[in-house]
Amino acid sequence: MTDFLVDHIYPIVPQVGSKIIARCNKHVVGVHHPTSEGGSFTFLGYRPRDDQSASLGYETRNWYEVLEHLGAYPNVTEHDDNTEVISRTTDYLACRFPNGAVALAPHLTQLEENWPGGFSRNREQDEEIVKRLNLPPNRINLKSFWINGYCVDYEGSGAVAFRMDNDGNLIAYAGHDCASITIDSRKFVFADKPVGQIGWAPVPQSRQVENGAKLIVFCSTAGKIRIPANAYPDNLTFYAEGSIPGQKGEPVVCEREGDNLIIEITESVRSRWLFLLFGQ
Repeated sequence: MTDFLVDHIYPIVPQVGSKIIARCNKHVVGVHHPTSEGGSFTFLGYRPRDDQSASLGYETRNWYEVLEHLGAYPNVTEHDDNTEVISRTTDYLACRFPNGAVALAPHLTQLEENWPGGFSRNREQDEEIVKRLNLPPNRINLKSFWINGYCVDYEGSGAVAFRMDNDGNLIAYAGHDCASITIDSRKFVFADKPVGQIGWAPVPQSRQVENGAKLIVFCSTAGKIRIPANAYPDNLTFYAEGSIPGQKGEPVVCEREGDNLIIEITESVRSRWLFLLFGQ
């Protein structure tokens, strides 16, 4: 990091044991000092620019490069699978969550917007603005794509999210315009052909109530879907959400096929939350 353009510089006088890592013209503006415990101190006498939206017509990413060089974005595997790195170096925005879930969507970082602002939305005005936007493709096409320790093959639209357990089982998922996902060479097929919105997730223990739902499922397309469910017993039933949120309505046809549940999504229950209950 030498001889680059910055603003608001504050020249530094390096002390013994510190390494010069950044200069601006004749001025030292960055030093690095390792510690005996394996850590380090880095001081920058300037404001590192990091313009992720390329608002100046080009992207400035000095702050990201500084942090990457210092090891702030470690990979889970030997591949570049850190979600921050993926979000800054690919066409996708990647996120990871404390419960282990991973999500990915087409990135809009290079999209030049032209919104009028204000405190409310005007649907007709928004539609006209969208027509003039140079939107990137809304498709996700992953081939041996590494993200947060997982190798993923997937085709769909919009965003995709998944969560695995310690045994490599797919316990939660959400996607659109898709029929399957392959994670670490294990293919999970949940429909014979691409469906609209589809998702499922276990109900967290903190949200469970007596005789309540253990799993929630959603699908916007009529037909049969297949949900991995080897962690659930055989004496289970599905109900669609009733007219009052949180209450069960009509029963949903479901049968077990090996480690999967085959759920029949009829016209009357599609695009409604489905609840899995035990022994009811």
